[in-house]
Amino acid sequence: MKSSRFPFRALPFAGFFLLLAPGAMGGALATAPLVALTGLLAYPWPRFLRHARAAAPLIAALAAFAAWALAACFWSPSPNAFVQLGKIVAMAAAGFLLVGAASGDESCKRFVAFAGFGAAALLAMLLGVEFIADMPLNRLFQPEAETGKLLRNPGAGALVLVFLTIGVMASFVGAESWRRHSWRALALAAAFLSLQFATAANAVALAAAAIAFVFGYFVPRLGFPIIATILALWMLAAPWVAPLLADQQALIDRLPDSWAIRTVIWDHAAALIREQPLLGHGFDSARTIEGESTLRGVTFELIPLHPHSASLQVWLELGGIGAALAAIALFVGGLAGARACAGDPNVSAGACGILVAAGVVANVSYGAWQEWLVALFFTGAALVAAARRDGAT
Repeated sequence: MKSSRFPFRALPFAGFFLLLAPGAMGGALATAPLVALTGLLAYPWPRFLRHARAAAPLIAALAAFAAWALAACFWSPSPNAFVQLGKIVAMAAAGFLLVGAASGDESCKRFVAFAGFGAAALLAMLLGVEFIADMPLNRLFQPEAETGKLLRNPGAGALVLVFLTIGVMASFVGAESWRRHSWRALALAAAFLSLQFATAANAVALAAAAIAFVFGYFVPRLGFPIIATILALWMLAAPWVAPLLADQQALIDRLPDSWAIRTVIWDHAAALIREQPLLGHGFDSARTIEGESTLRGVTFELIPLHPHSASLQVWLELGGIGAALAAIALFVGGLAGARACAGDPNVSAGACGILVAAGVVANVSYGAWQEWLVALFFTGAALVAAARRDGAT
């Protein structure tokens, strides 16, 4: 019976991972529609109510956060606030479907793990070509683009590789035969490529995720909720910590330009948060805020579409109420993740690694409401779900 169903469950994942690597090379925006389509096609719909009941506390916490974000759309100056919120909610829902589909029977889980490795290996090779030959693939499709802007595409692709690598390691660490060596080779490739393409946040995310992976492996029952709680506390503390960092001039002087500029952006975001500390300025309002500054001869926007920190963005747009609801969702998610890990060292390691990688890049590099980044998190989570070998769903 399982074998007769397997091709139908696996085919959407085959297409997903086949297209993920080339899509990542173009800036990773294609990740969002790929996750949405695969989640809808591959999800075992007869199990929907069972999965929903199991995740009821987390769904309730996320629904409360989404409801407050919806309310914040009414006082937002952004004309696209309602549309953007709809995209994020739909993306999160599709992401949960993807994870549910990946945690099916044993044959499906094996296929997802192997297909994920194949996608990661292909992406590593494509990124290697871009590094060695000065981005020939991206220049082919964007011959007039400036090098600095073009670097963002393989930079995003390298971040996709980071998430794929952590997800694959959840299944391959401790395995026999070729998998024992393949995950090591993949990790080395990801480490090297994360240092390229002028995106240091990728390397920071991978290093932090590797530490979290080891932590989760040796603390399988408590690792995930501990990390989720730390992120929840950071969500609450971010507006007060950011100004303290901006005051450390000796440290800022040693930072590269891009990171020093971030400290100015974070400090300005914290100042704006203090103007509307309870309700915030409205969902998606960060992209409407204007103003420039100059540091080391570089002129930049004080809020370049988002404050390069998801925690500060939640505070800025949704206020303390939104930040508190987000922290609650993180805490509840930590408890739900602990139950899903069920003491399995590999699953716990992968879950901790994916959560930390997402926490790092969301708090130093990207915006909170970028659909492709949400989709990338769920892609990693799906690979971790496929690491379970007990048949649980």
